[in-house]
Amino acid sequence: MAVSDAVKIGDSLGGETFSAPTNQKLLDEVHAEIRQHEKQKQSQSYLSKVFDGIYRGDDRSLDRLKTIAIELGVNPQEIAAKDNQQKVREAIQKDRKQLEWQESVSKWGGVVAKTAPLLMDGKSAFVGAAITSALGEAKPSDDLGTQVADLALGAGKGLLLKAAFAESAKIPVESVGGLALRATAFGVTSRAIDTGLSRMNYIDPTNDQFSLSTGLGNLAKQTFHPYAIATDLASLGLAATVLGAANHASGGFLMRDVLSSRIASGASFGFASGSLGEAQSQLMAGQDIEFGKIFLNGGKQALASGIAAIPGGIQGRIVEKPRYTYEYPKTDTTATVVVSLDGGKKTVVIQRGLAVEAEPGKTAFPGGFMNAGKENVYAAAARELREETGLIVNPRDLKLVDVRSNPARDHRGHIVDVGFRWDVPKTMTDAVLKKLRAGDDASGVKVIPTADLQKQNMAFDHNQLRDASFFDKPANTSM
Repeated sequence: MAVSDAVKIGDSLGGETFSAPTNQKLLDEVHAEIRQHEKQKQSQSYLSKVFDGIYRGDDRSLDRLKTIAIELGVNPQEIAAKDNQQKVREAIQKDRKQLEWQESVSKWGGVVAKTAPLLMDGKSAFVGAAITSALGEAKPSDDLGTQVADLALGAGKGLLLKAAFAESAKIPVESVGGLALRATAFGVTSRAIDTGLSRMNYIDPTNDQFSLSTGLGNLAKQTFHPYAIATDLASLGLAATVLGAANHASGGFLMRDVLSSRIASGASFGFASGSLGEAQSQLMAGQDIEFGKIFLNGGKQALASGIAAIPGGIQGRIVEKPRYTYEYPKTDTTATVVVSLDGGKKTVVIQRGLAVEAEPGKTAFPGGFMNAGKENVYAAAARELREETGLIVNPRDLKLVDVRSNPARDHRGHIVDVGFRWDVPKTMTDAVLKKLRAGDDASGVKVIPTADLQKQNMAFDHNQLRDASFFDKPANTSM
């Protein structure tokens, strides 16, 4: 029988007829699926290629389709039977599902790889953010010039996102206004970075040519779109609320333990970032905003970012471990500074960040650990003051107020705190106020009336340093 003739095969369900044109149509479907699969693989970034090797189910399904295509081309009569045609279509469907799985592995593997450096400390974290973001932008299928441009843009994007994440985390969230400010600041900044440093943002879709005006228009639209800003507030607000509730339910352990706090903070960041990313995708596609998809994607990225935070949490725990073990326990030393303005009428206080391991979110005087073997407590006090508030003081101008050494004053261990006071000359008051900025463990810094200090929920035993400094109570009342 010729291939062009109708091939009739008895069918127990009714004796259907299958012809050579039907075989050719099926062969065309197989080739179309192969082309689509290969096109999708070629569009992968370098980072996606790394995770492509983890899941190989799509490679096996593609090989199966190629084998079927060869068999159909050599002997098309073999596919005439209905059950054989069904097997071919099942192979096509299986390939599509396997490709979807592979895309998910590459996508979320990339999310973990790019998020992990954002949640780690040190200069190496900036390097990691630059490398993973660069590999996530460049594609091996592009020409060399395009790859170089995408690598550079990706590296810049990673560095700026790392810096933006670190800076936005310093904005205090003790009030609704502070939460709104942090949400808007991070959302606007991350969208501006992502859009402004994406090469495709500057391609005019009408002629596929570079267009600065197109890029700037897209940048303004993506960055300041009212729906996107609303998503900033809703997603980060929900994440912060859930994180705060979880920390309260754990009795504060969630944010005291460095590993669990990193994971929780990572999940919070991931939820906000994933929600923003989905909102941006919908805006770029010209779609109506679908909040269900936005929050679903946020939940998925919260999980991925929580996993990505584990290396940073382990890093933090390693740093926490003592380098040596002695027969007798050793104490650590901190130095704290009370900054007095206007003859003692005003005082500088900080708001401790929500992600710090001790007393998160509480009001405190600026201070921190002394670098043993490198400085004395006066130098430590001056350094910590500069790091947390931006203020520069000569250690010689610090006055010793008290020493607090109660073993129970800090849950992290036996830590002795040395309290100092700096009376800022009136001639320097304006200059001091201009230099104030939050940094290090401080998420916020402000000047308040000294009389209001007694209303504050002070961290550690800073209420004793407060009373000794301003309210004529003897120092070291708690031994």
